[in-house]
Amino acid sequence: DAVFGGRVEEIFVRDGAIVEEGDKILRLSNLSMEMTYINQENQALEVLNNYQNTHLMLEQNKFNLERQLTEIDYQLEVAQKNHERKKTFYSQGLISDEEYETAERDYRFALRRHDIAIRTIRHDSLYTITQLASIKTAIDNMRENIRMLNRNLDNLTIRAPISGQL
Repeated sequence: DAVFGGRVEEIFVRDGAIVEEGDKILRLSNLSMEMTYINQENQALEVLNNYQNTHLMLEQNKFNLERQLTEIDYQLEVAQKNHERKKTFYSQGLISDEEYETAERDYRFALRRHDIAIRTIRHDSLYTITQLASIKTAIDNMRENIRMLNRNLDNLTIRAPISGQL
């Protein structure tokens, strides 16, 4: 019995021939199934391409965040040293209140920027892990769909269910 209907494309053996179990008898074609297969395969390739693009984008974003954090770390270090130096000068009465307050404000600002950068990197890392897992699941599902379609396409080849005379 044919699992799927279709048009006879090729006959491998004729009536009266001796066949072994599993021998090919004939091959059907089913345009609808073949188009479905092509569409599913194209979707799978698109998902894979999107995965690769997203992965690349996420990696680039990670490096950009790390570069920004490096710059922020540097600015924090500069602000901290400037604040410490001006604190000493201020305690000795060598600089004005305004100059000291500006240095202190710059230092607090640099601390907040550093804290935000760290939280951003942590959040981004969690988001990246979640997104990559979702994309991997989608790819696995597409691969399973293609395997199922391959089995269905294989069912278009009618095989002898038992050994004997056709």
